Amino acid sequence: MALAGHELEVYEKSSTFGTAAPTAPADYVGPPNLCIDGINDVSFGPTREQLDMTDFCSTTGSRERFMGLKDGTISLSGDYESADLGWQEIETAFNGASNATCWIAFVWDGAAGHHVECVVASFEISASVDGKVEISIEANFTNAPAAISGF
Repeated sequence: MALAGHELEVYEKSSTFGTAAPTAPADYVGPPNLCIDGINDVSFGPTREQLDMTDFCSTTGSRERFMGLKDGTISLSGDYESADLGWQEIETAFNGASNATCWIAFVWDGAAGHHVECVVASFEISASVDGKVEISIEANFTNAPAAISGF
């Protein structure tokens, strides 16, 4: 069964590289479990490198590959809510020390989803005369996503 996109919730927890993963929903920002406000577009893109092992002695007539390192990106965008603690912590992670990271959790169905530690690669706030103030961030995984539940 398909899930309704408007029910997605996104949570954030700031940290430094190597800090233990949040283990429970209560570990995320807010009193309690307050999702980041204003987000209206999300992209969660885990990837994995495919390493080509084909050599001149290959007799299969096909490329030979094996799987390499996992990687991925997250994009969040929407209405900028300057008082929202989640956006503030993402901005702090972007402006912080070289080891500043944040954990971002996506709750797909109201109870369970995935979370991953990220470095914030870009943080953009934009506005137009006839529009609203909007925010867009890009974050890169620092490890593999993991399942999380209990929200």
